[in-house]
Amino acid sequence: MNMIMDELKQLVKSAGIKYWKDKENERLLAERLNDYIERQADINESSTIAEEVDFQGLADYFTSTWLEDVYKYVFGSYGEREEIKKMIYAKAYEYARAHGSVQESKVEIVVNGALDVIKSYYREKIDDEKKYIIAEITDNVKDISDDNKNEIKASIKSILEQYKEEIVKEKQMLTTENNQKIYNEKGERENDLFRQLHDFVMRNYIKQKYRNDRFREQNLDTYSDLFKLFAEIYHNDKMIRVDKNIFDFVREDILTQEKGNLIKIVGPDGTGKSTFLSLLYIYLYGHCQKNGFSFYPFYINLHYYDQMLGTDSPNAESVKQQIDQDLGVFKEIVTVFPDLPYIVIIDGNEDYFKTTLKTAKTFNEFVSKISGHKKIVCIGEKTNVHSYRERKNYTFMYKRMLYTFKFRPIRNTEVEKREKFIQYFAAIENNGYFSDVIKDYLAKFDLNELDLNILNMFKACYERDVLKEVDSVSDLYKNYCVAYLGDEDDFENSAKMSFEYFMTGKIFSQQEISCNHQNWNLIHQHKTISNFLIAHYYVEKLKKYRTEEAIEELEYLFPMEVNIFIKSLINDGYDMQRVIFAHCREVYEKGGIIVKSQMLYMMGRITNKNMRPEIIGTLEGYYKELKGELMQKTGEKSETDDREIHLLLRSLIISLVYLGEKDKREEYLKMLLNYSVANQINRGFHLEYYGDISRMPNNRSYGYYDDGSEPMDMTYEVLLKRVNRYLSSIRGREDLNFQINLFTLCSLIQVRLGTKNLPKDCIPTVMKIVESTLQEEETNISIDLKAYLVMLYEDIKNNTYMPGCLYDKLYGVKGIVRKGWEQEIKNTIPVPSYENVAEHIYYTWMLGMIYLPEIPPKEKRYELYDKEKILHAILIHDWAEIDVGDAVPKENTEEHKKLEDFRMRILLMHDTYKDIGNMLQYKNAWNVYGKSSDDINGQIAYELDKIQALYQFYQYLDQGAEFTEEKKADWRREANKVTTSIGQQILREVVLDRFGKK
Repeated sequence: MNMIMDELKQLVKSAGIKYWKDKENERLLAERLNDYIERQADINESSTIAEEVDFQGLADYFTSTWLEDVYKYVFGSYGEREEIKKMIYAKAYEYARAHGSVQESKVEIVVNGALDVIKSYYREKIDDEKKYIIAEITDNVKDISDDNKNEIKASIKSILEQYKEEIVKEKQMLTTENNQKIYNEKGERENDLFRQLHDFVMRNYIKQKYRNDRFREQNLDTYSDLFKLFAEIYHNDKMIRVDKNIFDFVREDILTQEKGNLIKIVGPDGTGKSTFLSLLYIYLYGHCQKNGFSFYPFYINLHYYDQMLGTDSPNAESVKQQIDQDLGVFKEIVTVFPDLPYIVIIDGNEDYFKTTLKTAKTFNEFVSKISGHKKIVCIGEKTNVHSYRERKNYTFMYKRMLYTFKFRPIRNTEVEKREKFIQYFAAIENNGYFSDVIKDYLAKFDLNELDLNILNMFKACYERDVLKEVDSVSDLYKNYCVAYLGDEDDFENSAKMSFEYFMTGKIFSQQEISCNHQNWNLIHQHKTISNFLIAHYYVEKLKKYRTEEAIEELEYLFPMEVNIFIKSLINDGYDMQRVIFAHCREVYEKGGIIVKSQMLYMMGRITNKNMRPEIIGTLEGYYKELKGELMQKTGEKSETDDREIHLLLRSLIISLVYLGEKDKREEYLKMLLNYSVANQINRGFHLEYYGDISRMPNNRSYGYYDDGSEPMDMTYEVLLKRVNRYLSSIRGREDLNFQINLFTLCSLIQVRLGTKNLPKDCIPTVMKIVESTLQEEETNISIDLKAYLVMLYEDIKNNTYMPGCLYDKLYGVKGIVRKGWEQEIKNTIPVPSYENVAEHIYYTWMLGMIYLPEIPPKEKRYELYDKEKILHAILIHDWAEIDVGDAVPKENTEEHKKLEDFRMRILLMHDTYKDIGNMLQYKNAWNVYGKSSDDINGQIAYELDKIQALYQFYQYLDQGAEFTEEKKADWRREANKVTTSIGQQILREVVLDRFGKK
């Protein structure tokens, strides 16, 4: 190794340096070095496990810093070179992941061989005269003049930098030239093979729309702009920005890389994944036609086989035979060009159960046999396609991807993107008027999301002239489906198939799929189409319902994406509305909790104004029954009963609000703030309704229990949009819809504090909204919502949202000294300390526990007497002093009382945290506590507070405490504040009979 490097150094120092500066020599050297690396790669393929190293990693070293390290070795002193040599070997070991003497020895051989390539090349290029000059040069670079040495260093450095930047392009150019040469030498037969396979791909795998050459050439650039609006590109899990044409980017920046054989395309149905892959193939093939086949692209759509194979029990062999037959030409190409890099584009490789065929597995076996270098570009998991269906682990889904393209719909909130999306689509279709048509219908139907499939659906309806007189979103979808299928009976069959496949979990045989492939393609074309078909089938089922029929067939509860179509379908004329209302009432009376909730939803969405009083009367009757059940004592109901009542009450209240009964919103807001079960159901319902939590529709159970373990991204976006819409409108008015939306948004965040399930930047965003609401909408929100918002704002700001923080805070009541004793006692009494707030609370509670009667007096004012409620009020009545402090009578102003009341509400609102017990009973107790209360329990609790204080006054007198005569008179007058017969009896027994004469 020393001899090789010494000679190389001497060669560089010689007049032969001109060869390094020469571009042609540099290119030829690169060719030799690359040929050597490729040969070593072939050798590495046949290595034993003991010899095997990461040759790709070693190749990365050769094309990154290796030549720079060689440069340092060449120009180092004799003593330095030995250490640099060790460093070169160490780096090579690391890149190649070599462990042990066998692997390290192999790496050294490869490194030394690369040095030999450089040495032999320059030996050939230097003539005898130069060799003589070389022989005269001394061993140490230091002996060369500074000017010569600097010139040589600068030259070598320049060459190395150029080499690094151009080696990949040089290799690509050489490969192109060589393969083009091979291609030409192979003759017309091979030319026919390429053309024959391309024609098969275009005819069978590519959609009809993209087979027109003129259409493609005119629109690829526009398609690139369109895709960049909704395709997020990730490199090693980090999102990157692409400014160039997206197809150029894939070819130049991804497919030329040495590493990263897999690229994955993910996203929901209809977002353009298949279109992108089709156009990528067309672009790559066109590039090769113009520039030579430096690689060969191939595209396959695995769903092509869904309709071809129709056996009841398809086996792997039948699938394999069909694919082998179709790929015969591809196999021949691979045989003729074994070393040609292949770009294999796979469409239909989804990670969800659509058919019984195993085409992905079969095709993977074929791809694995290609010996040449290959890249795989494939569709991956469909991220939100009816996720409750059975899933299979298909090929390439869980391998690590260097690049991932995430396709997604464009949301309503992305106004600028949405506008450009429509503009580009209209430009591709060469129809500017169509842009206005789309915008009109989007505004009419208020779709939350827009994607390529929806635009194509509008286009299909527009071209078939079925957009006229479309009054609802359901009309639009039905017209499209019927036009697509060409037959009304096929439409009904598709609706049945969609409902059975997605809602009942039915597994269709391959025979059924093959015989109904058009219907099958329709229900899998786009999620909104299958949702419409599900809604249509269910509404027809309810419409034709007969009392004697089993109710189980209607026991479903649908999310928003289905209900949006149900709402439209049930309002298709007065007759339909009458039938649906009548059948909803019948099903409600007979059905279980799931179908009851769905029926309540549907009754509340009937839009006929003449029917409204009748519907409201029916719903009010249900509401009265449920409220009566809710008001029963907790011990009489199970937790399940309680949850069912709250779920139905939620559905009822929302439906009544839809029908114009706005007063119900205030009651619902109170339910959310005071009932943890109602709050949980509300959060869970939102998450499921807007798609953050998947629900199996045929599941007869329900949960709606949000514990913060699930993401909330989609629900967050919906609620944030609603809240901001109000805040940006004319404000200064009470809006209970705003309050409910804001509370729901905050509660979803509250239960996720301290977790990773929060949307990006949601905390500062919502903190600003809360701050703005408290400042500008203070008089337009309820006192309890205000208390909740202040609590959450303070807890987030002070980082006190953990459950234990509340106890930490309340523990401080024992450190608050009762201020009156401190100020009023004139001497030092013989006790360790003055009474504190915790002692006062405890001794007041003890007073009530011992002396309050279990059976109330017979007077009418005591008919609602409840000892437990009195004790509840006593236990918490001075909690607020932890924030406002203890106040003597002269300080207890109306302003102070309002502040104390508000801080108490804030403390009690902590029961909205999932790990803190429900405090509704204490909230109710606090709301009636006080001297002027109309509630007998609140009055008695207030009087016991006075009796305990009076008892403590006499205790201090006995212990020698000195008060002014005026204060003594004030304390004795406190007895006059006790006016109830129960209070007076306790006052007499505990205080007056013992201390009355003092």
